[in-house]
Amino acid sequence: MNAIVIYRSRTGFTKRYAQWLAEDLGCEAAAYEDRDKVELSGFDTVLYGDFLHAGALKGLDWLKAKLPELEGKRVAVFAVGACPADDPSLGPTLERSLEGVGLPCFYLRGGLDYENMGFLDKMMMKMMCAMVKKKEGPDSETYRGISCSFDATDRASLALLEAWARGK
Repeated sequence: MNAIVIYRSRTGFTKRYAQWLAEDLGCEAAAYEDRDKVELSGFDTVLYGDFLHAGALKGLDWLKAKLPELEGKRVAVFAVGACPADDPSLGPTLERSLEGVGLPCFYLRGGLDYENMGFLDKMMMKMMCAMVKKKEGPDSETYRGISCSFDATDRASLALLEAWARGK
C-alpha cells in the first residue's frame, strides 16, 4: 500500500493518532502545515486527520478542494474529539462537517489539554464548563469530563480505520 497520512493537530491528540497510523500502515505522516509540499498524486491512499473544534473540522476545506485530483484514490477522514464515541451529538456534528464531501469518516476519541490550548479556546471551555455546571451540577458526568485535562487516546481504536485503509 502506498499511503500518506496528513493531519491537523493543535494540542497533540490528532498528531499522536496520525503517527500511530503511519507506523501501523508503514507509511509517512505529514503535518497540515506541510500539506502543500506533498505530491498527493504519488499515493494510492490518502488519510486526512483533523480535530473537532467548535463542532467543525476546520481544515476540511483544503481536502475538499483536493478531491478532484484524488479521484480514483482511496480517501478517508478521521476526526479526533474529546467526547465519547457514543455521544448523541457526535453523529449530527460529523454529518454537518462532512456535508457534500462523500468520504468515509472515522471518529477517534482524543482528549482535552488545557495547558496547550490557546487563550480563546480556554475561555470558550471555561464558559462551557460554567454553563454545564449550572445546568447539570458539578457532579454531572459531562461537567467532570470537560472541567480538566484528560487523554483518552487509544491505539486500538485505529483498527477499523486501518482495516479500511488496507481494503478489508
